[in-house]
Amino acid sequence: MKHKFAFMCAAALLSTAALAEDDTKPKSGVEAKFESLDKDTDGRLSKEELSSDSSLSGSFSTIDGDADGYVTKEEFRAKVKTKPTSGQSF
Repeated sequence: MKHKFAFMCAAALLSTAALAEDDTKPKSGVEAKFESLDKDTDGRLSKEELSSDSSLSGSFSTIDGDADGYVTKEEFRAKVKTKPTSGQSF
């Protein structure tokens, strides 16, 4: 019984470490762009937040696929492409 408990504890620690490692990896491309625009860190972009990027400012209604007034990370990924050489988007 002690071995089973020790194994479960070790598995829990390893899975927690793996999750923590994912959070520390530097983000790049579209994900990094989204996070840089998400000033209030609520996981979505308002029209004002998106407008802070001049290359995206006129594109809010196009990117906001469900027209709820916010752009989610999924909507952003689906509509915005980052050019690998310049870092510019859309």
